[in-house]
Amino acid sequence: IEKVKTDYINESIILNDKDKNILYTWLNPLFNNKKFYLKLLYRRGNDMSVETFHKKCDNKGQTILICKSKEEKFGGYTNINWESPNNFRNVYKDGPFIFSISKNKKYDYSNKSKHSVQINKDHGPDFYWDLDFNVQNQMKVCYCSTKKYGYSYSEEAIIGDGSFKQIEVDEIKVFEFKIINQ
Repeated sequence: IEKVKTDYINESIILNDKDKNILYTWLNPLFNNKKFYLKLLYRRGNDMSVETFHKKCDNKGQTILICKSKEEKFGGYTNINWESPNNFRNVYKDGPFIFSISKNKKYDYSNKSKHSVQINKDHGPDFYWDLDFNVQNQMKVCYCSTKKYGYSYSEEAIIGDGSFKQIEVDEIKVFEFKIINQ
């Protein structure tokens, strides 16, 4: 992909060039190999509130979440808008996936329960328990689990050992996709 001045992923401290190449092999087919760039919407700084995540990321269309926890790099892509309803809403749509850059693996949605993402004003990005920021209204830790515990994407752990537990996250970035008009 061509470098674009507004392509903030090129400035990412989370991803090196090899990581970006892995990511783009999963993303390019989503856009029929049209040129696009990733515009930074949210970067967790001192304000780790879910409210800040929603102010910056709601209703932006397709987004990608990239996280780093100790030595692991992982995240999720969705074509569903993040929103802030008062009540939990489970949303199903073909296309979302979670991934481990560290393992070079993409995990497509696989559960027939019709829950690709869960949205709520008190949750950050929530790929229905497989990758879920819902801990005490902060973007500091996430839950990660696997299908063997009854969830949606993978029988294999994307990070950690696959037990349902909180994982402290060092870096979080959320990007929106922008198609380059040619």
